[in-house]
This record gives sequence, C-alpha cells and structure tokens, in this order.
Amino acid sequence: MSHAKQYSDAVFAGSVIRVDSTSAPYVTGTRGNRSLYRRATMVLRRQWKGALPDTVEVWTPRNGAMCGYEFEMGKSYLVFARLGETGRLHTGLCTLTQSLGRAARYVLALGEPVVPVVDSRKPEQSRTWVTKQSKDIGNTR
Repeated sequence: MSHAKQYSDAVFAGSVIRVDSTSAPYVTGTRGNRSLYRRATMVLRRQWKGALPDTVEVWTPRNGAMCGYEFEMGKSYLVFARLGETGRLHTGLCTLTQSLGRAARYVLALGEPVVPVVDSRKPEQSRTWVTKQSKDIGNTR
C-alpha cells in the first residue's frame, strides 16, 4: 500500500457527480494518437496526497482491457491517481482505486487525511489544503 501511495501523485476519497466519455490525445501535442476515455468529475471528501481543488476530473480508459475503471454516478471511491503528461489525473483497475465501501483497511492504513480549510475571503472560489503533519499550506486555485 505504501508503494501505491508513493507512486501516486494524488490519493483521495471522493464522490462522483458526473461521468462522461470523451476522446483525447494520449500524449500532449499529438494529433493522431487519440484514445477513448471515461471522465469522472468528483467532489473530494478526504485527501492524503496532492494539492487538489474540492472538485476534480479523473480520467480512465473506457476499455476495461486497458485497465479502465468503471466509475458510477453518486458512488464514492478511494482514488490513487497519477498526473499524466497531458496534465490530467489518471487512474485505472491497475491501481488501488476502489469503492470507498470496500476500502476500509486502506483508509485506515493511509492514516490522518489532509484537512481542507476554506478561505474565508472567497469561500466559493478558493480552498486551501493544510497537511497536519507538515503544516505546509498551498492554495489550489
């Protein structure tokens, strides 16, 4: 599990508010090399790694044979994601991403999550994340 967290750029729990399919370049700057993706828009509930806004898009291949993950509307997940060359968060079956209901042992092993702190000056536009262990502060928008 520690390897999965170390290898991931972002680790969080979130609820899916939208799922759609799209075609996008596999690598930044390529025109002919497009792949089909499923894009899940998620509202973050808890976060263990990465400075993310309260709503993120997670991309996964549409095809399960390519490790595409089948996100469902209204369900919650523990997500281990990598930041792709295109600047998007990517995950799939080949990670520890899973339904939050089945992830209790991983959530426990991850320990204390990052704590979201709403910026009182612009609560609807800005969210700051504070890590309890390091007290690092970073503005995400």
